[in-house]
Amino acid sequence: MVDRVYERNATQSAPQAPQTPSAGYPTDGNPAQGIPATIPGAYWYHMILESLVALVSKSGQQPDHTDLQQVVEAVSRLSARGVTTVTSADSPKSLTVAEAGLVLVDASAGDVTLNLPASAGNKGLGYTIARTDSSANAVTVTPDGTNPDTIEGAASLSLTVSRRLVLIADGVTDWTAPVLVATDAEAQAFDAGRLIDGAALLAAFKGGNQNLADSGYQRLPGGLIIQWGKAATDSQGFIAAFFPIAFPNAFLGAVLTEANADSATGGLWDTDTATVYGTNGNSTLTEIRGAGRRLDPTGPSKQAGMAAQYFAFGY
Repeated sequence: MVDRVYERNATQSAPQAPQTPSAGYPTDGNPAQGIPATIPGAYWYHMILESLVALVSKSGQQPDHTDLQQVVEAVSRLSARGVTTVTSADSPKSLTVAEAGLVLVDASAGDVTLNLPASAGNKGLGYTIARTDSSANAVTVTPDGTNPDTIEGAASLSLTVSRRLVLIADGVTDWTAPVLVATDAEAQAFDAGRLIDGAALLAAFKGGNQNLADSGYQRLPGGLIIQWGKAATDSQGFIAAFFPIAFPNAFLGAVLTEANADSATGGLWDTDTATVYGTNGNSTLTEIRGAGRRLDPTGPSKQAGMAAQYFAFGY
């Protein structure tokens, strides 16, 4: 039925909608009372058939009147209602058309490889593949190798921890990913064309974009770099210290402040003294330069070893 096949007397032209349709519910009629039975008409059959053909075709199947499961299969594909769980014990796992929908991958006990069915003949077939473990084991999704197929043009994709892939067959040789979540590396590189979810957003600020040591830095997605560290004055009260990393383009400025003010622990500040610091205009992309002066009742003085804390900004 879903491929416009009838037993006999079919025509090559689609019927037209009735000009004066009878709206309501069907009836068997009553000859004794002169009530005629409802006549569905050719258009009624046509309406039902075309709705089913559209449903089956939209799911990527070729309509076949001998397959009585196509409508059920179409609903399953389009709603992606299936849930399949895969572990390393199942690997390599070849996903079937019937397993369209959500695929939960547990790689806690070992690497997992998922093989997709052929894209050809399966237009609209979709899988949402998500990891449920937090191990360092690899999860690799590979397309069918007959044509060979690709995934967003690539030979395979890796599924990292806390990530999920939404893959849709284009019906030819590729699986598209309408929403492709960035890997940690892609997030940290601020690559374009990738969705940043909560986990990727957190990863974007880590890795090579962050060093939380005493002398460290933080790169922000907009390009701003914040650096911090400590430095000490020389005998002339001058400060010069290299940044943890060089600013690629510009040094915007810095704040210098006392790093050892507590006199109870041997700091430089007493009840009648304090230390002030300032930055020099000749700081570079790689080095902060400044000066410090100790203030006491006799006036400012230059001393070696006064500890300063700096926060520098650039891009």
